[in-house]
Amino acid sequence: MNLFFKYGLIGVCFTLLIGLGQPYLIGQSALSTEPPRILSQSPIVDVNGLVQQGQGYYQNGQFTEAVSLWQDAVSLLADQGDKLQQARVLSYLALAFQELGKWQEAKDAIAKSFNQLQSLPDSPEKSLILAQVLNNQGHLQLSLGNPADALKTWEKVHRLYIRWDDEIGSIGSLINQAQALQNLGQLREAFKTLTLATLHLQSQPDSLLKFTAWSNLGELVRVVGNSNYSDPNWSPLKQYFKLENLTNLEQSKQLLDKSLTLAQKLENPQAIAEAYFQLGNWAKDTYHHQRSLYERTRPSLQNIQTVLDAVTQAEDYYQQAITQSNSSLIPLQSQLNYLSILFNTQYWLLHQRHGSNAQTWWQEKIVPQLPNLIEVSAKISELPTSHTTIDCQVQFSQLLVTLKQIQQTVNQNTAQVPTISRHSIWTNLDGLLTTTFDKNQQIIQQSHDLEDRRSEAYATGISGKLYESTQNLENAQSLTNQAIQISQSIQAWDIAYQWQWQLGRLRKAQGKIDGELGAIAAYQAAVNTLNTIRPDLATLNPDVRFSFRDEIEPIYRELIDLLLRDETPSPQNLIQAREVLAQLQLAELENYLQEACASSDPALIDQIVDEHAPNTAVIYTILLDNRLEVILKLPQPSSCNDITDDNCQQSTEVPSHVSTPNPSHSKSNPTEILAGGLSEVGGLSEVGGLSEVGGLSEVGGLSEVGGLSEVGGLSEVGGLSEVGGLSEVGGLSEVGGLSEVGGLSEVGGLSEVGGLSEVETQPTLQHHRVKLSPRQVEETVDQLRTQLTNPQRTSRYSKAIQNTSQPIYNWLIAPFEPQLKASGINTLVFVLDGALQTVPMGVLWDGNQYLVEKYAIALNREPQLLAPVPLSQYPLQTLAFGLSQVRSGFAPHQSFQSLANVEAELSQIPSDVTLLNDAFTSQALQNQINARPFSIVHFATHGQFSSNPNETFILAWDKRIQVNELSHYLKSREESLPDPIELLVLSACQTANGDNRATLGLAGIAVRAGARSTIATLWEVNDQSTTAFIQLLYQQLTNSTEPMSKAEAIQWVQKKFLKNANYRHPYYWAPFVLIGNWLSLFPG
Repeated sequence: MNLFFKYGLIGVCFTLLIGLGQPYLIGQSALSTEPPRILSQSPIVDVNGLVQQGQGYYQNGQFTEAVSLWQDAVSLLADQGDKLQQARVLSYLALAFQELGKWQEAKDAIAKSFNQLQSLPDSPEKSLILAQVLNNQGHLQLSLGNPADALKTWEKVHRLYIRWDDEIGSIGSLINQAQALQNLGQLREAFKTLTLATLHLQSQPDSLLKFTAWSNLGELVRVVGNSNYSDPNWSPLKQYFKLENLTNLEQSKQLLDKSLTLAQKLENPQAIAEAYFQLGNWAKDTYHHQRSLYERTRPSLQNIQTVLDAVTQAEDYYQQAITQSNSSLIPLQSQLNYLSILFNTQYWLLHQRHGSNAQTWWQEKIVPQLPNLIEVSAKISELPTSHTTIDCQVQFSQLLVTLKQIQQTVNQNTAQVPTISRHSIWTNLDGLLTTTFDKNQQIIQQSHDLEDRRSEAYATGISGKLYESTQNLENAQSLTNQAIQISQSIQAWDIAYQWQWQLGRLRKAQGKIDGELGAIAAYQAAVNTLNTIRPDLATLNPDVRFSFRDEIEPIYRELIDLLLRDETPSPQNLIQAREVLAQLQLAELENYLQEACASSDPALIDQIVDEHAPNTAVIYTILLDNRLEVILKLPQPSSCNDITDDNCQQSTEVPSHVSTPNPSHSKSNPTEILAGGLSEVGGLSEVGGLSEVGGLSEVGGLSEVGGLSEVGGLSEVGGLSEVGGLSEVGGLSEVGGLSEVGGLSEVGGLSEVGGLSEVETQPTLQHHRVKLSPRQVEETVDQLRTQLTNPQRTSRYSKAIQNTSQPIYNWLIAPFEPQLKASGINTLVFVLDGALQTVPMGVLWDGNQYLVEKYAIALNREPQLLAPVPLSQYPLQTLAFGLSQVRSGFAPHQSFQSLANVEAELSQIPSDVTLLNDAFTSQALQNQINARPFSIVHFATHGQFSSNPNETFILAWDKRIQVNELSHYLKSREESLPDPIELLVLSACQTANGDNRATLGLAGIAVRAGARSTIATLWEVNDQSTTAFIQLLYQQLTNSTEPMSKAEAIQWVQKKFLKNANYRHPYYWAPFVLIGNWLSLFPG
């Protein structure tokens, strides 16, 4: 699978392979600056001159002239009978033909080269020439879209050079293998291969080969991100290049700067231009990083200017690349990349509702570049038929799609951006689109002729996208279907999901929602495809390649939006929406961690609730563009298959404002469908209060009713006073066999009562909707978080917290309170979405009390962390780490203060091993955690959870241990100690200020630690109250004689604090949250 096709090639038209430099043409190739080694002893000075002159033309991009000279050289060599040198020059010809788009001629030249070699006896000279020819064949295979074949070819080359002890040749073949691996999407293998090559080059003199390795490594570090801990070659390279304690983007910048310096030292203009071009791409990724940071933090904490400055930096680098290059390609690529970042920024500013910034950006940045669109289009047309040409045309089409999206957004907000709306570009855009449609048809045909199905799939799909932007839905759908078929035929799932998503949008625009040919089916296909390639997506650095929030997350959310579009979604749609939410959260976490995680399955939560925690309910929240969807999962005991079982009595009245599934929409078991308040009818022996209704104590099938002439309190039967016409019993005095019960005909599923054998039960999934935008939710959450951490902790501020949190209670809990009470719920598990993840749910106020006073509370993000087996079969063993001191002048400890109460806190923990201050090092952590199977691991140290993995860490004496590094420490534990940690406690950590996705970091640490449960603080409470909280918590958690669940243990302590005048303010008790398995530490 070639994920790079989308995330690298498409979007940036690199010279040979996704911007990571040219494949090294091993030996004295056509790009060599030295004269070729003529191994024959024949005097062929004229041939040497022709070959060298051809090399000069090739390096200057004069490929036709190079072909002419090399063809003459081949003729002379044929006349002289020098088959060995003829074979080599033919391989040069193949390279030049590739650049001219003459692919058949290139294949023929390679084939003739091999034919010449086959007729010669084996010799060292033949082997070296064979290696050069094979190398150029690999280049041809890669250019034709066959990276797997190229990899095999370059592996042969490597073996040949190793055999003849040619170190430079073997290093060059490793660089080429790395590029083939990149194109196959095997990024970590590519990284290991490239670091090995780079390490071997350190002892070699400066050269273009070393430049290629350094610049490629800088690009790959930018892409691979935090996944290099297992590479043994990376550590010495980090030291050599001084990359320690730098983020991925900083490491990439350091390497690219060094490659630029080397190119300048070599005085090679093309290498200098390539270095600036790659730095421009680095700045482009920095822009996306800054934009993501702005989006996930409060605007007051992140200046939008930092986003715009990154664009300016990219502009400077691209302009340098244009100035330095002596070819036509890098300037074109630079111009396309710069236009892309400009247009994307314009579209983003409009959607951020920055009207003044949007207009300024338009006038100062966009307007001067608009005339260049026609020029860029013309330059692409001048390129010979090649994959590069196709890629550039695809990117140009994407530029026009973005411009069309800008136009549509401007038309919706004309009053806010009048300057943009009046520009003349909009009258000329249709003509440019028409020309582009025609050119796209040409590149689709070119892709087909080149037998490059990937390029054909992408070119076809982007043409459909262009038609979509103009509302030509019929042509758009036709092309999109073709693109899907091509993608599937070659199993290019990384392309297929994009066009499946596009097909879903098109069907939605046509009003085709349900059925096999509806939008939901197309969206589900896209999600299924994404789930298939998730492990590959997870290996890519989230700061680059694509925007998860722009290109992945919307697919999931738009599918959920369609599934829940009705006021009363069907049971199947509720189930499916919940599954899609779980898949989204898993994909988001994998994107964060850059590593695949175990599959998420909401059914696992259902299993635990139904079989092990019958007093637990689960609440799911889903934030969509214009509303908040809330789904309640109630327990359903497994014994309810027997409808006469007393354990199945879950009669519940459903308020009119709570959506419940419509039985007519359902294909599920009738016992899962709501039937008014008659949740467990069976033979109606106990229906709500019906067991005491007149003579109904023994109803059976109601064939023997007896004393129904006196119904008694039937008008108030278990809250059913308003169900159907029950308040007016009508003809009940003449019931007989109750074949017609008067007003009972509309009670839930009682339309056909008869013997009442088909009465349906209450569903386990229920639904509620609130008309809110994500921005409204974020504003409320931000206000609440500010109040919770306010240092003025008086009753007046507590009242403010209650006033702010009560609306959130009304959104999430109030609609379901009757069901929660009737079902005997005492524990709530929340699967939260968006900004709600940063809210401690226990602080929600119902008007009289906090939520934690009524329910024990747990959070869950990753269902695969939950094991349905509770839990320790061994005596609990605790490993504790603490940091009460910080090291003055030590950079990793800067901005942190001493934690005076840590020593007291650790003294209250029944730990088997405690490491404090200078004993708590990263190495000591690794040693101890692998020494024996600890049940509980406790960290009393500074830490931070952030949506940026580089800013998620726990503080040790010697360093900040980042989330991905923690995983590295724990990998060996998984091999020797397969049992997971039962409980991870982080008692002095905090979420990054203003980061509305900071709990990604908390979830990431929990997953990396492999813990069933995690207890952490959402903000740091450097106070003796933390010591008291932890002491009480451990007393409850480790009480095996009267065990309570972990959620109940936290609730018990929080309720204790509420009764304490010193600690009743939520600041002290609310930050403690439980994530993961909420059951007891003890079995039973």
